[in-house]
Amino acid sequence: MRTTRLALLASLVVAGCGGSSADPQEVADDLAGALCDLSFRCCTAGEVHYYLGPYVTQADCADRLVNAASINTGFNFSLELFEETGVFLPNLAALDEAVEDGRTSVDRDQVDACIEHLQQIECNALEEEPDMCIPPELNVDEPCDPLLMFDGKQAEGERCSSVGFSFECEHGLVCRAISVLGTDGACVAPGEVGDYCFTDSECGLDLYCSQLDGTCQLFGQPGDVCAYADPDDPAPDPMSLLLKCDEGLSCDPVTDRCVAPCERGAGCFDDIQCDEAAGLLCILGRCDSPRGNGLPCAEDLNCEPGLICRLSLGEGIYVCSEPLPNGEFCNDHPDCASGFCDPSEASCAPSVDPGEPCPAFNHAQCKDGYCSDTIPNNADPFCTGNPACSPSTCNLDTNECVPVCIPRKEDGQSCTFGANYECLSNECVNGTCRTLPLQNGQECDSPEQCESEFCGHDGLCDMLPLPDGKLCFSPDECESRVCSGGMCAPGLQEGSDCNPGLTECAADLYCDPEESPPICVPVLDTGEVCKGDFQCRGFCVLSFGRMVCDSTPPVNGAICDGGDGAAEGG
Repeated sequence: MRTTRLALLASLVVAGCGGSSADPQEVADDLAGALCDLSFRCCTAGEVHYYLGPYVTQADCADRLVNAASINTGFNFSLELFEETGVFLPNLAALDEAVEDGRTSVDRDQVDACIEHLQQIECNALEEEPDMCIPPELNVDEPCDPLLMFDGKQAEGERCSSVGFSFECEHGLVCRAISVLGTDGACVAPGEVGDYCFTDSECGLDLYCSQLDGTCQLFGQPGDVCAYADPDDPAPDPMSLLLKCDEGLSCDPVTDRCVAPCERGAGCFDDIQCDEAAGLLCILGRCDSPRGNGLPCAEDLNCEPGLICRLSLGEGIYVCSEPLPNGEFCNDHPDCASGFCDPSEASCAPSVDPGEPCPAFNHAQCKDGYCSDTIPNNADPFCTGNPACSPSTCNLDTNECVPVCIPRKEDGQSCTFGANYECLSNECVNGTCRTLPLQNGQECDSPEQCESEFCGHDGLCDMLPLPDGKLCFSPDECESRVCSGGMCAPGLQEGSDCNPGLTECAADLYCDPEESPPICVPVLDTGEVCKGDFQCRGFCVLSFGRMVCDSTPPVNGAICDGGDGAAEGG
């Protein structure tokens, strides 16, 4: 399956940071120009209009951003559509005053490094979902980090004009202020390692407030100690961390150590988030090897070979355990080494071979077989040794018919519909025993049975997308992306007469009712003005006061991927 990078491209919001020893206007112009160049290099005009506004052109984009920084308390241009970063600039008037007063300066080389970074960002593209765990890069330097670009000069207690983060204060200090622009603010030192605190905001930028002892501490690195409020919880809530790990790391609740993604002990939701080459699975939210006797589990595959995942009555949780011997209390058949939990005794009991009676009337009582019907239809339940009991046997002590174990059937043999227990493969598919997964062209009755994970509407395993002429239930199933009258079809071509709601236009076309007569016309692209969802590839949404098509990408395409010449020339 393929995915696209989806996120908001940009927003102008209240922010405060930065500073420059060069002309603030020049710095703002250069940064805004690089941001606009990236947008128009990778995004179509419609995409730019959707994210920035329908009035933004390549000629005035930079001026608009700089104007926002001149009027607002600051602006934050987010690059989340391309990568998880952004560029920040404070109010230009406040910045200019800080430069004039000698309260800040800028590292022009760092600004140039930020601009070079923006110029090297690649446009978006479709990404293949990985088939293995790939750990992300941690602690990557951000060339556009304002802490690197702006060099504050104000010492502790001296005046500053920004709130929270300060472009004027010396490194390690922050500006605490009263007014919106912080004209009455002062540079103060946040908590250092070991200082008292109640919340993270009281500590330095690279610190947090440990709820273990209420002091500022460094985030844990791989191998460092971490701690949860409940050290005995095998799957604790991350919000209960008392000693935290650095961003991107996990606190292993078993070893109480910080671990990197993909490694044993890392947090996970699926096996793909764990190192398969190292034999790791995602077990109860933690990457781990198959577990040994007595350790928590969610299914048998979580346990070492020979063990099963069974409810531990004493602990009230499922743990890996040895199968139970005969005579032991059991909840279900898999609990028992014999494979049979006698429901009348709630204890493990021996299973019997094919041909022998199964008086418990339970298929699990049969070894490599299943229990026959109690008596044939319309037969007398009592017997005197006559063949009326077949395929059951006659209990001569009670003169009653008793079911017997029947051998399971090989692939290709007929079976009762839905009676998977009759087959050695445990799968009865459309009245025939089959071994899964089924190949394309084989009969199926559910998607899970097919290797392709799609059971066609003709009852045969098939591969998506379907060619024209195949039965379909939705356009997504068809290669043409048109399902008309229950069949995949090419659809009507551009300019063809159509009837809205009754005839299907080809993919990326819609039936325009405003034409007379209605005809098939191309769907509107991202950012184009629309009246309803039927005109768009995705949805018709409100943006900058207008109803426009949203950022749903075309099939086999991505948003802001540099296609169609992007927005050259505005």
